[in-house]
Amino acid sequence: MDERKYSDIMELVMPFLAPYEQVLYGRLFYLTHAQGKDQAAVRYEDLARACNLSLSAVQRTVRGLKAKKLIKTHWQRKHAMLFTVFLTPARQRRLTTARPSVLDLFSREDRELFLTIRRGLTQEERQAIEEAAAEWLEERGLDESLLEDKRVELIVHERFGPARAAKYEHFFAPLYQSQ
Repeated sequence: MDERKYSDIMELVMPFLAPYEQVLYGRLFYLTHAQGKDQAAVRYEDLARACNLSLSAVQRTVRGLKAKKLIKTHWQRKHAMLFTVFLTPARQRRLTTARPSVLDLFSREDRELFLTIRRGLTQEERQAIEEAAAEWLEERGLDESLLEDKRVELIVHERFGPARAAKYEHFFAPLYQSQ
């Protein structure tokens, strides 16, 4: 395996992918470039098993990776799907996708709790959180791409309680590293 290719995808591709996309792209990279090939024939069911994902999650993730032009699929009658895996640096491509939401990093239980809390907020509470987050970013001259993370952080600190909120402190580090 070409270690440079692996290093390139770890630095230039993976940080821009959602967790499921990272898992699936990593597996497809292993089946192709790590074996010295550009393509691999594999069934969706086998990918699901190898990546520990549901079949529907694999299908959604494949659509996402295709939209980002990182893979191409070729349907073959009575055969496994043929995947072509692209390496962004080799193809002179640039990923313009935003990084995944902080919520993607939460445990399932805490993500559901957060969404329930957020749905229960009044319009005035939502507006206050929105204004506080925007003001905080503006004071520090930070990019608006961090707005959603700051809103999540404000809700977590206000509603999760200290013990549960402490579990997620490190997920909000990008908000403070830019200062």
